[in-house]
Amino acid sequence: MRVAALGNYTRAAEELPPHPAGGDPAGARPERHFALRLVEVVGRRPLLTEAGRYLAARATDLLATWRAEREMGEFAEARARRAAVGAN
Repeated sequence: MRVAALGNYTRAAEELPPHPAGGDPAGARPERHFALRLVEVVGRRPLLTEAGRYLAARATDLLATWRAEREMGEFAEARARRAAVGAN
């Protein structure tokens, strides 16, 4: 999805962790997993397909939920630490 946002394969690849020699680049895995074309190249510009846009929206929602859960856990831990310090 990042390739479409950046509009450039090279810049998107630079953001990915390295993959083992002969392995699939991380960007190819979702297309293979879902057996759907997620990105198409128009001219020289990569664009998300309808399936790619749907997946990007869902992934954004899921990441936001995960971040909120993590942040609430951190908030609760900090609050518990403050309460423990105040009780001493």
